[in-house]
Amino acid sequence: MYIPTPSVDDPVEIETPLNYNLVFFQGEGQECHIHPTIGANLPIHNLLLRDYTQDSATAREIIHEISLEELEKQPGLLASAIIKNDWRMNHSRLGRIIRTYNNDDLIHKWNIGKFVWDEGNTLEEIENILVESLFNPIKYPTWKCANWRNIVHKNEDIVIAHVNNTQISAYGWRITHIDHTVYNEYKDLHLLATDCKWVEELQEYDLKGSLEWSESLNQWINPMRTEEYKFATDIEEWLHADECFYCEFTDEYRSVPTENRVLAYHSSTHKEIKEPAGAKWTIGFEIEKEFVYNEDTGQTVRSEGDEIEDQPFFWKWETDSSCGIEGVSNAYDLFQSKDIRQDIRMSDYIDAPVETTRAGGHVSVRCNEYTRSFGLAEIRPYAGLIYALWRFRLRSEYCSKNKKLDEAAYQDRYDVIRVRGRNFLEFRLPSRVKSKKQLIWRYKLFHCTIRAMKESRSFDDYLRNTSSLLDEVYGLEKKDKILALAKSFENYLNNGVISSDISEFI
Repeated sequence: MYIPTPSVDDPVEIETPLNYNLVFFQGEGQECHIHPTIGANLPIHNLLLRDYTQDSATAREIIHEISLEELEKQPGLLASAIIKNDWRMNHSRLGRIIRTYNNDDLIHKWNIGKFVWDEGNTLEEIENILVESLFNPIKYPTWKCANWRNIVHKNEDIVIAHVNNTQISAYGWRITHIDHTVYNEYKDLHLLATDCKWVEELQEYDLKGSLEWSESLNQWINPMRTEEYKFATDIEEWLHADECFYCEFTDEYRSVPTENRVLAYHSSTHKEIKEPAGAKWTIGFEIEKEFVYNEDTGQTVRSEGDEIEDQPFFWKWETDSSCGIEGVSNAYDLFQSKDIRQDIRMSDYIDAPVETTRAGGHVSVRCNEYTRSFGLAEIRPYAGLIYALWRFRLRSEYCSKNKKLDEAAYQDRYDVIRVRGRNFLEFRLPSRVKSKKQLIWRYKLFHCTIRAMKESRSFDDYLRNTSSLLDEVYGLEKKDKILALAKSFENYLNNGVISSDISEFI
């Protein structure tokens, strides 16, 4: 049951660990009296040290315990209870206490009124409590506080310090003895020493609130001022700048090179594409996958920013809206297969499973002979076989535009064969790549196609030369069907005739 503090005319003065009077009272100015019930809306003064969360209900509980145990009569037990229960002073209302001290030296030094104090306290003890308790915090910024400035002006050993701990000052500043601070030359400020950490790179102390700790570097970092270190977002750790790689697309630093991560769709990379020196014809592939598995990290790779193993066949990886991610290959000589066979053999991502039929396997061919023309008109007489092999893709929204390969038609990114530049064509019909063996087969197919075009062979001669290549993949019946469809598509492309066997695809 709650027992109120006795009603008396004068404050009850009890010695605390700081030799400070524990006083419960109400009133204004000189008319301060002990209050018998401590109402919820009445001011609760000096309930110990540094806590801005104490409310009247909490204060009543503390006062009840003090009264119940008669601790106010036993300073030693009261001090123990203060420490044990971690009671704190709500000193946001302490201004009224200051008006009853009658030491003229303190009044002049601190520019304050009189206040009640235990006569046994030394001047130094009183000043310490004044600085550390009564004047902190303040409701206004320190640079606008005339009283603080006046105190600092009169006392060389007292400074205004920037703090980090909101349990000490809710406003970020307090006055304190200079011995309790460190000076930061960059900020030209005194900082409360207990709120600071040493920054090795800058050779100075700074507030913990503006620093970040690095486990890997075993030191504190100032993110706003560091030049030696960068924050690697992929591992959420600070690293030396020489160990990081900048990603211009996300404006972030990473622990591995950007080229070893999945990029955003059609993003550029600092990694140079590998191209065969002196090759007159080059070929490249796009390998679309729903995901791949990175054995180095043990992670599934499917999104922008995911770390991906560097494999020799691939120039870069990027996101793709049709299925997930796609690997863009390096460029290879179309008439010299040694390098591409070697790189394919060493690149296991090519064998990664892919289930969705939305995935494609685009093939890009470039002619580097500037005296030769290589465009839709040149490839049209030989495109019938490519149409027949991937005829079902002619219905796809990603590769169904300009089926006639009309040079005058509006160029669309989803053309069956897209013009990417002078003497540069992208064949969008080929479907997803499932294996290394399949990819080598496609390389040989385009080798045969471009060779027939270069040598101006007839379409029938071209089909005879590719017959053995088709035997590697298809049985006799299916091969004969593909060859028949190829002739029908050739007739459509060159003469505009749509026969019944291909009408469903046009």
